[in-house]
Amino acid sequence: MKEKDISISSPEELNKHLQSSSFVTWIILGMSILAMLGFFIWSFIFKIPVKLSGTAMVEAGQATLVVEEKNKDKLEVGQKVYILDKEGVVSFINDKPVVLNLDLADGNYTYRTDIVIKEIRPIDFLIKQ
Repeated sequence: MKEKDISISSPEELNKHLQSSSFVTWIILGMSILAMLGFFIWSFIFKIPVKLSGTAMVEAGQATLVVEEKNKDKLEVGQKVYILDKEGVVSFINDKPVVLNLDLADGNYTYRTDIVIKEIRPIDFLIKQ
């Protein structure tokens, strides 16, 4: 089958070759634009936490964190800490970081102790700073 040669010799012939888009095409285009817009809004708002794992000794509501020696230089005052899904903040660092005022029973917690060292937005992967 041979394709027709589309040639226009005058402006009046232009209407012969125009095609209108169907309603379904506009719906698909609109949904694609909304999905991309939603992704970009999400990538500016959502933050991905970068965490260190460790253990915690809790005495009188004060948790002393134990992390590997190689990770100690990554700790700073003000970082979020999650011990058994309870959130705290690193209050001070002497030889070991300390989190104050946690509503936990005294003991040695060796699981789910995460220290958030920084939070990254997904858009930061695309935008060089």
